[in-house]
Amino acid sequence: MINAVAKTTLLAQLLQLMIVVLGQSPCPTSFWYNRDPETNETSGYVQILSPSKENPSRLNITLSHNVALSTYNVGIELVHTAEESIMALEQSMPIMFRLSFPSDLPIPMLTSILFNNEIICTGPPAVGPIVSTIVLVNELHLSGKGCKKKLTVISILPAISLNQPNNLDCGRGLPIAPVAGDSEVSPGQWPWVVAIFIVKREFVFQCTGTLVTNKHVISAAQCFYMDNMSLLVENFMVSVGRYDLRDWRQKGSVNSDVAEYRIHPDFSYTDISNDADLAVAILRDKVEYGPLIRPCCLWSWSADLNVLRGKYGTVVGWDLNELGEYNSKPKWITASIVSQEECLRSNGNYAALMSNRTFCAEHRKGSFTYKGENGSGLVIYEQETDRFYLRGVVSKTIAGAIPSDENEFTIFVDVARHLNWIYRQITQYCV
Repeated sequence: MINAVAKTTLLAQLLQLMIVVLGQSPCPTSFWYNRDPETNETSGYVQILSPSKENPSRLNITLSHNVALSTYNVGIELVHTAEESIMALEQSMPIMFRLSFPSDLPIPMLTSILFNNEIICTGPPAVGPIVSTIVLVNELHLSGKGCKKKLTVISILPAISLNQPNNLDCGRGLPIAPVAGDSEVSPGQWPWVVAIFIVKREFVFQCTGTLVTNKHVISAAQCFYMDNMSLLVENFMVSVGRYDLRDWRQKGSVNSDVAEYRIHPDFSYTDISNDADLAVAILRDKVEYGPLIRPCCLWSWSADLNVLRGKYGTVVGWDLNELGEYNSKPKWITASIVSQEECLRSNGNYAALMSNRTFCAEHRKGSFTYKGENGSGLVIYEQETDRFYLRGVVSKTIAGAIPSDENEFTIFVDVARHLNWIYRQITQYCV
């Protein structure tokens, strides 16, 4: 048998092999996240410091996800050997479990741990328009006597419940009909689309953004730069519910100063291959929702792009006319998400612009000007919830990268791959 000192040493060696993911556990002594530096996969560790003596013993873990789930493939295993775990159960010594999370989903939040109906840890649930609750149950059965004692671990299939709060009316615009190419927008049709202006001697339109709460706008990081320098927050004004760029007295729209903006820490203005072209702008004052103002839902489904290939998203923005001036009214286009291979076939230079945190979408040639649409969101309609979800942000393209006379491609930052960062910015400033 391994004594307590040896077990402590073994645990220390285990933790030295991992990189701790900080700031996500409500009970650091009972639960923590760790990332394997070799595989970059994140696991959860549960430690029951003084397990009560019951046979069978029962471990209940509740996780919360801002993703709509129907299944959840998570593995639970004992960290130590069966021999060590038997000793821990019999002598009320610490016992540890490892949770292996699906690699294609954001890391879940822990909301509770119970061991033999004793509360070990509780934490807040995930935040979002859709929240999935996953209940994991493991039973430990001791059998036999003396040296023939045996430990059997039984994992019960996860129970999943889906909660869609009624008071969060995100992702609902006016009914639309499928349109080939681009089409002019009606007021209130896409109520989360905002116009970002730079304040000079006059207000100059800079980029499009997406309202995701009553204080937060998501756009491209490049929109907050000029001449390779980030601009002061005082240089920006956001117009929410805006339809006509030239109508400063538009009824139902709100002009707001920006209190602060946060650039993704991985963004570099001079790096063309950057895959973190994201920013969150925090408005000075909360906006009131109405017919022209409503937030878009953040992506709450699987991050796996394979299930989206061939699916259409919508992009809305103010484009340039033939005189190089911004059209006063926005347009929307449909874009089909394609594989990276299809982008590369159109132009091999796309290889320098793509990563596993971006995706490529195909649309009608000439429907983007790649300036006013920078920062625009690509939203996808989910029939199951009757809502639109923000999946991408317009980032970059290559001039002349066209596979035919009709279509071309744009690179989008994949919002699903940055949800943890986005939610940290939103909850940190949620007042």
